[in-house]
Amino acid sequence: VQGASFKRHYLKDLMHLPMQAPPVASYDSYVPGAEDSAIGIKVVHDLSELTMVLAMRAAAYIGEQGIPYREDVDGNDLSATHLIGYVGDEPAGCIRIRWFAGFAKVERLAVLPRFRRTRLAFKLVQAA
Repeated sequence: VQGASFKRHYLKDLMHLPMQAPPVASYDSYVPGAEDSAIGIKVVHDLSELTMVLAMRAAAYIGEQGIPYREDVDGNDLSATHLIGYVGDEPAGCIRIRWFAGFAKVERLAVLPRFRRTRLAFKLVQAA
């Protein structure tokens, strides 16, 4: 588009490309500040969110089921896609998706005990 402005300055000879917000995926339903019972799903995008995923899995697999750490954290977490499930604003569950040449493998579903009577596990699997 011809012309660009910044604050109160306008340059008619400068060109710019207007950016549109990327479309939101249908499974990306987490809304910060939602009501306490609302279930939302979000794709993990940063290390802080990945840490939440690992903490939830540690609580479910290592803490409750006694699975050894090396079996849960197997080296595939950095190359996989993770989804976090929220109930309200509380991280409540997660799932991992690993991608292969012709298929995807859904793994490592974990839901914290106090959220197991919600439909979070179903929503996570459906989103994955």
